[in-house]
Amino acid sequence: MRLSGYHPPRERTAVRPIAEVTVPSVAETFRQRLIDLAASAAPERIIRGGQDAIPAQESARGSRYTHVADHYEFVWPVQGRTRIALPGRIVELNAGEVLLIERGVAHSEIVAEPLAAYEVFWLHVRANAALLTETRFTPPASWTPTGPVELSGRVDLQNLASAIASELTARGWGWEGAVKGLLHYLVAIVVRRLDRADEGVLRLAESPVVQADPRTWSIVRHVLEYCEEHYRQGVGLKEVAAALGYSPSYLSRLVSRHLGRSLSEHLHNRRVQAAKHMLENLELAVNEVAQQLGYSDPAHFSRAFTRATGLSPKAYRRRLGGL
Repeated sequence: MRLSGYHPPRERTAVRPIAEVTVPSVAETFRQRLIDLAASAAPERIIRGGQDAIPAQESARGSRYTHVADHYEFVWPVQGRTRIALPGRIVELNAGEVLLIERGVAHSEIVAEPLAAYEVFWLHVRANAALLTETRFTPPASWTPTGPVELSGRVDLQNLASAIASELTARGWGWEGAVKGLLHYLVAIVVRRLDRADEGVLRLAESPVVQADPRTWSIVRHVLEYCEEHYRQGVGLKEVAAALGYSPSYLSRLVSRHLGRSLSEHLHNRRVQAAKHMLENLELAVNEVAQQLGYSDPAHFSRAFTRATGLSPKAYRRRLGGL
């Protein structure tokens, strides 16, 4: 994925800072979103956004914000109506409807016409990780993003999302119950992870309202998706900026403005959270954990982990053994 076609405006986009949201409110908001999604999503109102006759790379040419994600995405309008561009069609989602976008499908979020306020919740599902985000649009051109919240664990959530997509496609006997059960199970796992998540995962500031430039949140979302797919390879600000076609300084300012922390901090926190879960596997040596997270020097990994948690990797593992 490369977004080199976009050139930042010369004049700085006007922003209006708003009050930071406390950690409990962010966590509780997303927790309630997940519970409501599982409770209200009727199988017949879940739309499958699968592969279309139009190849993804061709369908993306008309939109510089279209991206192809290597994971599944559940899109759920909390209020109002939102529009998602897929290959060859635009899906209009009303409150209560859910769109399941499959892996490899090009898509983008576009403003509804005529302009109307809406709020949409996104559940990104990867192999063993979930990413929670939300976007609120207020006319005439004001987007407020919340999140992301990253939650990792041992269960392969991607297999559950794939099974839901298969049931939606085949619609064999009992498919409604199967979809409902699988979705409930997936949401239950994510809610439990949210309940036991460390504060570091949720230490987020409400992003500023971006006036008249919804493109900036789209860029940040692409950055977060790229980081999620490549953080184990030891990428940093320069590598991410080069891969997405932006200057490091521009990308750094943009991410800091939206997340309240730098891109380097985001990557560091992501690796620390992954390390915690990997250290639960006693068969993995600390050096192997460091290597799998992109650290060429195990000592560097140990120092970074100790600074973030107050415990060395070995001490953290010993504490796990006593729980």
